Order: sequence, then C-alpha cells, then structure tokens
Amino acid sequence: MTALNAYIWIVLVLGLFHLKIAIAQDIELIGVVDNNLVRINNLTGEAVIHKELQNFTKGEIISDLTYNTANGLHYCIKSSGNAPSLISISKDGDVQNIGPLTLGGRQIPLVEALAYNATTNKLYAGVSLNGGTASNDFYSESIVEVEPSTGECQFLTEILTSNRDPDIDAMAFSENMLYISDGAPPGANFLEFYVLDINSVGASSSPRLLYKSTYLSVQDFTVDNNQIYFTENRNLRKYSIANNSVSFIGSTHLSSEFAGQLIRGISQFEPCITPRIELGSDISICKNQVLMLDPDPHKLSGVSYLWQDGSTAPDYLVNKPGTYWVRVENTCGFVSDTVRISYQAPPSVNLGQDRIVCNDVKVLLDATSPEATYTWQNGSKNPTLTIDQSGSYWVTVQNTCGVDSDTVQVSFQTTPTVDFGEDRTVCDDNDIILDATHSDAVYTWQDGSDSPTLKVIETGVYSVLVKNDCGSAKDTVAIVIPNFTNLMIPNVFTPNNDKINESFEIDSALLGSSISIFQRSGKAVYRSQNYQNDWNGGNLPSGIYFYLIKDVCGSSHKGTLSILY
Repeated sequence: MTALNAYIWIVLVLGLFHLKIAIAQDIELIGVVDNNLVRINNLTGEAVIHKELQNFTKGEIISDLTYNTANGLHYCIKSSGNAPSLISISKDGDVQNIGPLTLGGRQIPLVEALAYNATTNKLYAGVSLNGGTASNDFYSESIVEVEPSTGECQFLTEILTSNRDPDIDAMAFSENMLYISDGAPPGANFLEFYVLDINSVGASSSPRLLYKSTYLSVQDFTVDNNQIYFTENRNLRKYSIANNSVSFIGSTHLSSEFAGQLIRGISQFEPCITPRIELGSDISICKNQVLMLDPDPHKLSGVSYLWQDGSTAPDYLVNKPGTYWVRVENTCGFVSDTVRISYQAPPSVNLGQDRIVCNDVKVLLDATSPEATYTWQNGSKNPTLTIDQSGSYWVTVQNTCGVDSDTVQVSFQTTPTVDFGEDRTVCDDNDIILDATHSDAVYTWQDGSDSPTLKVIETGVYSVLVKNDCGSAKDTVAIVIPNFTNLMIPNVFTPNNDKINESFEIDSALLGSSISIFQRSGKAVYRSQNYQNDWNGGNLPSGIYFYLIKDVCGSSHKGTLSILY
C-alpha cells in the first residue's frame, strides 16, 4: 500500500468496518506584504504570491504574521503603532477585521509582536502599556494574552533584560518556549534573541539571552526545528539556535516588487496538501459482516472520490469479495489505493467417525482451518494431533468469524492370538485354566461359553474362537487328567488261542505307561515304554510272574501275574 504519513483505523462495531484516512501536515514559510500572502522558500528565500488579500485596502501596513493551526487562520496587526488592530486572514486570503487590542476596556497603543502557541492554543502579543508612540514610547515591554475573536487582552508579564528599555520587536513559539527578538539601530547597534518558558512567567520575567550581535532590522520571525527564520529588509536569514549563528539564505524580492514594501510578517502554515490515504492490507472478513471503506479527509475541503465501479460517494459498502480501489483528488493533486477483500467462513472441524485402529498404526487427527487457533484436550495448540493410545479426543477451533469443536473416540486394537500349547496330560491337583484373554475381544468355547478363560475339570478336547474388530484366532488342545483310583489290573491271562483273555489287559487309565515283567528270579522277560495291552506272554511257560507298571504321572503299580495255557 502507499501513502506515507497516513494512518488507518479499522473499527468493528456491529459487524461494520470503517477505514479512515488522515492528511499529512507539512510546514512551509509564508509571509505578508502589500496586499498579498506570499510563499517563501526556506532554502532560497524567494517569495512568490500565494493569495491576494480580499476585503483589504491596498496600501495599509500589516505586520507580525502568525498562524493558528487550530482554526486555519493567520493573524496579524494592522497599523501597529497607530491605533493598532487585530485582523485575521483565511487560507484563501479573505481578511476579517477583528478590532483593536484592548486591556481593561482601554485600547493598547503600541503592538509590535504577535505569536500563536499551538501547544496551548493561545494567542499572545508584545505590547506597550506605557502610552505608545503618542507618548513618545516606542518600546513594547509587556506580553498579553489575546482573545482572537474580540482582541480583548489579559496582562501576562513584563519583560526585563539587561537593556534599559527592553523592546519586544518580534516573537514566535516552539511548543511552550517563547522566542523574542530585541534590536536597536545605530548608535545602540545590537540584535538579541531571547527565550522564555511561557509556563514559568510571573508579573515580571527575565528571558534567557541566546544570541547578541550587531544590529539587523528584524521585521518578523518564525521558529522551526531549532531554526529561527527572519526577514530583514528584503532578505531571508536564519539563526541556528544549536550553532548560535546567523546565516544569509537569500533575497525575498526586488525593491520594485510588492509596491516597494517589505515582508513585515512571516510565519508557518499548512500548504496545499494532496490527500494521502491507505485502505490497509488485503483483508478477509466474515460472511455475515459488512465492510465500509470510508476515506474521510477531515482536514481538507474540496475532495472528490472515484471508486472502481465509477461511483463517487465518499465511502463504499463492500458486499462481495473482490478488488476495490479509490482515487481521492483535490486541487493539489490526487492519490489512489487498492485493497483486496475476501470472505472468511467460520471454522468447520470434523475429526471423523469414532473408529477402531488395528495393529499399532498411529492416527493423525487434523483440524486445520484457515487463520484459526486450536485447543486440544491435552492443551496442544497445533492444527493436528498424532495419537497412538485409545481414548476420547476433542479440539476447539476458533477464528475471527466463529468457533467450532468436535470429539472422536479412537480405540487401538491388535489382531487376536491364542495358543494353548501342545496336547498334554495333567497330573497335579492344581486348577487347570485355559486363558484366551485379548483386549476388546469376544470368545466362543467348545461348550458355548463366552468368558475369556475356561476351567478344565475333566479329560477332553477344548477349543476357543477369539474375535475382535481386527480379526480372529482359534486353537484346540486335548487335555488328559488321569484317574488312577480303583484300577483294574488282572492277575492272570490265558494265551491259548481261544481268543478269550489272550493278553495282559490292564486298566485303560494306565495305557501308555511303562511296564516291566519279571520272573521269580528277578530276570526281566518283557519291557514296554508305551504299553497298549498288546503283550500275549511271548510264549513264556505257564507260571507266576511279577509286573511293575509306572504310569504317566510317575506312580508305580506292582503285583503278580499268572500265565496259564
């Protein structure tokens, strides 16, 4: 955007934006001579006509120009030493007679200096209260405060210096510091500049001496940036307060110009100003809000407007996104600016459906929304959140147009696994528990039960189906719980091929046991590590034998056995 030294307010009231502009206020030198306001170049001294005075009698002497920044009027003194009166001059050169300067109802006879204080918005004059020129008094020794609408004055202070007759020839303000010049031609032959803090005056005041040199005829002066610019005959000079030195700038005009008169008043004023605006940076507004572009140059009159659609109103109502520009123009020139307006929606966040995530996969929850801020349940301020634990997750998303929130339940699961191990025989007396536990799963056992565990109380084949949202698993195991009570072990068998009692058939609970058969002498005649009722005597002669059976649980069973044919 353009327009330096400008500023912009954006005020949102009930959805309404206002964009306002300000005008830069540069300072130039201006003077009064003959019947003209003249511009004075502070670099060359050259004076050129700015405005011809209106409602003014040509040839009247006016002097001691000062500018009131509050109302835009110049004030000066007409006929300073002969019934002096106060007049005002507008920027357009229109002269208004205000009237004589009076104090306590009596006209002040001599006025030599006039100065406006922009800090206090007050007008002051350097005057004589001792009779004036009619009484042979040529010295303005007092400062009075002037009411600019009537010329009525109030005494402020009497000036005292080392001179016998202090004389306020000219004066001007820089903030609350009042600068005063006093000079006398040969033979006194001096020029002095003083400074006085207007807030520290009493009935009489002694200003501080800044500069003293040989005489120069100071008609009037003004202060700007630690420099005193003053007119001396037809010259512009400058006194540098910092360097305590006077330098020549240049001649203001020729003796043949301005009816031969001198520039008797010099001040500062606001020059012709080209409007300077700034519509601001490209912005986004909410869809339910209205944007008013309102370039309102309070400081200038005669300003015209031209918007991008040809409209000429001083403001513009934005009702859709787009590029908007305005050209603001007055007699001093024009300036234009452009701004791009887009609409911003309130945030909308959707974390998705509640979900189940299988096998340790991380999940990225994304709440990203343009130009928004974020608050997650754990305090995170990022637009996204990576999670790997089951739980409830929520986020609140906010931008200038609104707020939205969402919650999602996420369950992390793994595919079920189940392993009961190998088929086995269980000999101890402890409880046998088959455990298929898996998080977030359901169970179906061979008997229709649905608990995660099953207590085995008897020999059998056991199976389970474990299932969750990530898959299923199944396992089967055979479990033998031996019962070695009330065992049936025969003490005789007859392997005579009659197909009756042909082999040594022990109790089925002992099948798979190890067995040894011994003669009376102790000699083993038969051994088996996994007996299955399949020994028919092995053609051993009839007789009595001994057996030793060790079951699968390690218990021994002994006895005698007869073989008969």
